[in-house]
Amino acid sequence: MDFIAHKALIDEWRQEAIQSLTKSDFGDLEKVAEKSLPEDFISHYLQHNGQITSEKYSFWSIHYGISIERFMHIQKRQGIDFGKKLAFASDLYGHTYVLSLEDDSYGQVFHLRHEHEDKQAYDFVSDSFTAFMNDFVSAEKTFLR
Repeated sequence: MDFIAHKALIDEWRQEAIQSLTKSDFGDLEKVAEKSLPEDFISHYLQHNGQITSEKYSFWSIHYGISIERFMHIQKRQGIDFGKKLAFASDLYGHTYVLSLEDDSYGQVFHLRHEHEDKQAYDFVSDSFTAFMNDFVSAEKTFLR
């Protein structure tokens, strides 16, 4: 896909209304991940579906607009595979935040600098999605600043 087609697709997704979720809406993500999502993540998304007010963060919704699924699909086409990590947000510097679904770090949040995407060099951020929301998002603090 060339840049113009890519931009048109992103613009189309931005126009799509974000809708509320039910617990069954998480099934597709859990199938792809081959693991259940952490309860704190599900609870947050059931309330907000990625729509938060923040000057420093953009969260992707599930299914609608620029969604988690669509973002990860585009990244995969560009050679970035998150493996057993779920990309759910970015900060104003363009860095990605992921939720680990790996056995040894399940539920933890990691940071991927855009300049390290090809190396998959993740930095540990917090022990849980809730801790990330409390310590970073609510405080309007990013991992690097």
